[in-house]
Amino acid sequence: KSSVAGSSHLYPDMSFNNPVLISGTDGHVNAVYKFSTVSSGIDAHVKIVSFYNGASVSTIDNLSGGYYDAWQPFINSPGNCTSWINWNITFKVAGTNKDTMLTRVAATAIDVDGDGGSLREIVGAHKVSTYSAMAGAQVTVTFRNDSCVATSSTNNVANIDTNRTQAMFMKIFNNVSSINYRTGAVNGAGGVQIRQN
Repeated sequence: KSSVAGSSHLYPDMSFNNPVLISGTDGHVNAVYKFSTVSSGIDAHVKIVSFYNGASVSTIDNLSGGYYDAWQPFINSPGNCTSWINWNITFKVAGTNKDTMLTRVAATAIDVDGDGGSLREIVGAHKVSTYSAMAGAQVTVTFRNDSCVATSSTNNVANIDTNRTQAMFMKIFNNVSSINYRTGAVNGAGGVQIRQN
C-alpha cells in the first residue's frame, strides 16, 4: 500500500483512487492507468513496465478496504520464489499528457509485512534521494545509488493502519517527473498468494 503524501507543507498531499485504463490491455505489460487529480493540478499515469518471475496483477487498485487514498494494487505472488511487478509513475499536468516536475515527493508504503508464515513483502523504488524506516519497522532496507528496496519480515501486522509504524517505509524523491516503483513478495510457500501492496 503506497500513499504519496507528506507530513509537512514541504511535500504535496496526494490521493490515488479510481484509476482509469487509458492505454494497453488491463493487467498486462504496457497498460497505463490514469489517476486524476492526485494533487492540485496534477494527474498520475501508472504503467505496468514488467513482470518478474511470474508475478501478475490481480486488481490494479483496491477501493473496498485498506487505506482509500493510497494506491493499493493486489499482486499474485507465485510460490517458492521471489517475484515482483515493475511500475512507472509519471506525473502530468492535470487533463493533459504533459509531464510535470515535482520538487519534492514523500511516498510511504504502509502494511509492508508478511503472512505470519513464509512470505515477505517487497517494496522498492528508483530515483530515491533518501529513505526512512519508521520507528520499530520490521523491514530490511537496501540502498544503492538511488535505488532503494525494503523487504518485510514474515511477521503479519494486523490491519492496514498508518499508526502501525513497524510495517511502514518512506522514500523521498527530489525533482522528479516520474518514479520507477516495485511491488512484490518473497513467497516461501508452495501456492500463489494474493498480496495487497
